[in-house]
Amino acid sequence: MKSIVNITTIFACVCIMASCGEQKSDNKTGQTDSTQQEKTKPVKVMPITVQEVSIEEVYPATIQAWQEAHVGPAAPGQIHKIYVNVGDKVSKGTLLAQMDPTQYNQVRIQYQDAKRDLQRMDSLIKYGNISQQTYDKIKLQNEVLQTNLQTLGDNVFLKAPFPGVITGKYFNERENYSGMAAAVGVGAIFTIMQVNELKVIVSVSERFFPIVKKGMKTKLLTDIYPDKKFEGAIETVYPTIDAATKTFKIEIKVPNPQELLRPGMYARIAFDFGKAKAMVVPANAVLKQEGTNERYVFIFDNGKAIRIPVELGTRFNEQIEIRSEKITPGMQLIYAGHTGLINEQAVEIK
Repeated sequence: MKSIVNITTIFACVCIMASCGEQKSDNKTGQTDSTQQEKTKPVKVMPITVQEVSIEEVYPATIQAWQEAHVGPAAPGQIHKIYVNVGDKVSKGTLLAQMDPTQYNQVRIQYQDAKRDLQRMDSLIKYGNISQQTYDKIKLQNEVLQTNLQTLGDNVFLKAPFPGVITGKYFNERENYSGMAAAVGVGAIFTIMQVNELKVIVSVSERFFPIVKKGMKTKLLTDIYPDKKFEGAIETVYPTIDAATKTFKIEIKVPNPQELLRPGMYARIAFDFGKAKAMVVPANAVLKQEGTNERYVFIFDNGKAIRIPVELGTRFNEQIEIRSEKITPGMQLIYAGHTGLINEQAVEIK
């Protein structure tokens, strides 16, 4: 009887242990399933499609003077007279300053004497009273003096090379011009800028190189005049592509008859490149890498979220154009639930 009780007791213990083992196994399996569910994130997807859109690009730029010149004589000397100040508007040929004219006056007298001598020689050569060789020598001397006088005149009487405004004056009357203005690092007494016409230079994506042509119209936008759109036209298309940035430069001429715009102002240049086919996605589907300018999206592929860098194009209200060689129409874009995803994270479509 005692042995029967012992066997029964042992059998009961084994059953209890087996039951506990099964319960532990079930708990372990439950924990695995729960962990798996936590790692798999629900998302919403949509197919990427190609649409025909109006391609409008906007590029930042700094406004520059159409022409800029640093005006000063070729050689050092004393400044005899200054006729303009900073802010003065001048026409082409306006006298800006006069240097010491001593040497100029000396050469001018020599030239006047040589000119009279040549006039006498004209009469003598006409009647054969002097040789051709003598006449040619005097004529050459006259031409040399005339050239010297012109060169000295250009460096004594400093004139505006084009219509504009004086934006810098670096010396005063009676000061000695040393040949260098420290403020600009070049030889100049004045700086003059043409502001009734302006220019901007922008770098444009190489994909627009076949489209951009000289004369194409653009619009210039500024924060200082938010309600105004200034017209511009492409003046120069640079012929090479920057290998590092894959962009090329465009110079745009902007009429400024009212002189509302000024060199140094920040502006945005808007291009209308017409219609083209492009991949357009919801703007909120595009994420930005923190601390960089990199943009990326997530594509659903076999239960995983695949991160792919993209370039941005034109924005259309709540949608934006994306470009990437790794993305093709028909791929499943994750547009909801994508925040916080990491590359190749398990996801499921809800």
